[in-house]
Amino acid sequence: MARKVKDKALDSREQRLKQRPRGKPYYRSLEEGLHLGYRKPRKGAGKWVTRHYDGGQAYTVETIALADDLSDANGTTVLSFDQAQAKARAMRDQRDRAGAGKTGPLTVRDAIESYLDYLDNHKKSGADARRRVGALVLPQLGDEVVEGLTPERLRKWLNDMAKAPARIRTKPGEAQRHRAGQVTGGCNLPLELRHLAFNGSFLLLPVY
Repeated sequence: MARKVKDKALDSREQRLKQRPRGKPYYRSLEEGLHLGYRKPRKGAGKWVTRHYDGGQAYTVETIALADDLSDANGTTVLSFDQAQAKARAMRDQRDRAGAGKTGPLTVRDAIESYLDYLDNHKKSGADARRRVGALVLPQLGDEVVEGLTPERLRKWLNDMAKAPARIRTKPGEAQRHRAGQVTGGCNLPLELRHLAFNGSFLLLPVY
């Protein structure tokens, strides 16, 4: 769902080995108010940290996991650069939900709503994305827990969308109409909304 940040100095273990050890992390901005940092030690594997802006020139810094400097990423305790980005965003979303008084696990509806809010505030595609998501994603996946999603479940959702009758755009409040004898042939979602959080990383769904 979210754009992955590229950084030649941090995205591979070979490049991270070239960085000078220091206590202050090497930070890269993921989006406004959210940074991913890499803390390089004198010995051993480095650590990923996240820095979240709280307002008033105050920041919250938290350790995410070990970097895959010495061991292969396992998606939990050892993360790649891309996985660390996803984890930083997930931690930010959980913090925002807690601040809003929401409890319980993160659902697809929660994750997508957070991203749609970002589109509304920073892009011009928010209204269109919200309409498509409301019709194609939330009815089937909205209440499912993000960490419980599997590739099989997501592929089934895409296949169901491909087999569904083609939709005719209708006015708000009217019953949805379909084109007789035609199928959708695809999920008809913007590319950025085909990225769903999956166990601390991002799963890019196939494009039909």
